[in-house]
Amino acid sequence: MHFVREITKNQLTDGFADSFHNNTPEAEKALKSDIDRLFAALGPVKDGEEIAFTYLPDKGTSVVQAGTEKVTISGSAFAEMLFSVWLGPKPPNVGLKGFARSTLRSQLHRASIVIGDSATKPLSAAHRNRPRASL
Repeated sequence: MHFVREITKNQLTDGFADSFHNNTPEAEKALKSDIDRLFAALGPVKDGEEIAFTYLPDKGTSVVQAGTEKVTISGSAFAEMLFSVWLGPKPPNVGLKGFARSTLRSQLHRASIVIGDSATKPLSAAHRNRPRASL
């Protein structure tokens, strides 16, 4: 998330709390301790600052704010609840949901998946040099 204005820690955590409640009320209750860890780790946000959320199945969801890793929370249930903020039925605003989905679709379109045996079917130079997207 790239922020275009400063917001307080309370504004940030209140926004997440509202989104969790609106999109995944059952998970919000079940994952209260994980939510508390997330909220404790987050700080106020400066104009131009970024917060990145990355989920890796064997590690969990890492949260990086302004280039510093703040916390990693294990489990896919937390990741599903967190990403529901943007992809769930009730995002903070309709434009945000459309933007998140179109960005994901674009990244998937650009991603290259190669299936087959390269010994019997070598890749063309154009395909080998094709840009790869990280998801």
